[in-house]
Amino acid sequence: MPRETVNHYLKQHPRDAMRVLEAARADELHAFIDSLGTEVKASVLGHLLPQTAAGYIARAGAERGADIVVHLRSATAARVLAGVTQGMRREILEQLPLEKRTNIRHLLRYPDDSVGSLMITTTLACRVDA
Repeated sequence: MPRETVNHYLKQHPRDAMRVLEAARADELHAFIDSLGTEVKASVLGHLLPQTAAGYIARAGAERGADIVVHLRSATAARVLAGVTQGMRREILEQLPLEKRTNIRHLLRYPDDSVGSLMITTTLACRVDA
């Protein structure tokens, strides 16, 4: 199947695709994800179960992991990075831009099952006279 078709399907139907991918063997899943471009790879990992995505990141290594994590929303990145070793998490975070790294570290302070771990770290401010 042409790569463009696969990428289009993954972007248009991420939840459906993830149900299929979650059922695959780990080696098949990793081989498939390896075949994707970095941004599509990040999109796929962002829809997988956090522990499945963490397994892929751990296998990919800190440098490749950081290349992927930088494309994830901070809350998603925090959930995924919570599943890798502390050393791997530190290595990945060191490679991220300061603002992204700060947001993820902030979110990692909250337990996985808390509202704080799901918050959006972007602030919207409006002037009163606007």
